[in-house]
Amino acid sequence: MLRKFVNSLGMLVAISLLAGCDQDASFAKKEVSFSKDVLPILHAECQVCHAEGSEGFNVSGFSAKNYESVMKGTTLGPVVKPGESISSTLYVLISGTADPSIQMPRHDESLTAGLTNRLQQDEVDLIARWIDEGAKNN
Repeated sequence: MLRKFVNSLGMLVAISLLAGCDQDASFAKKEVSFSKDVLPILHAECQVCHAEGSEGFNVSGFSAKNYESVMKGTTLGPVVKPGESISSTLYVLISGTADPSIQMPRHDESLTAGLTNRLQQDEVDLIARWIDEGAKNN
């Protein structure tokens, strides 16, 4: 009888710990903020070519200036499909899955001159998460 009680108690403790771990893991993963997380990446790595009047802007119409301009997209239309990073042109271009001739940043003078850098995988993942979370203006 005591053995059954100890086993049951042990199982309850284990379940409680597992449930607690699950809550901690989801709690630790905060929502991605456009203004605090995504925009600084876009400003550091995209704005040099995609500011109004620059080559990237003149060719595509895409500006990395602010939320509104990112969501506006290019002269061909939006580049962010909220909730679907895999279907978003922005993600495809920065993730390295696009044709090398159009992936961003371009493999040209801007990289070799040190004006911009390739995005780190954690930066690409963060932008993908922002898009998957609904691409909110937060």
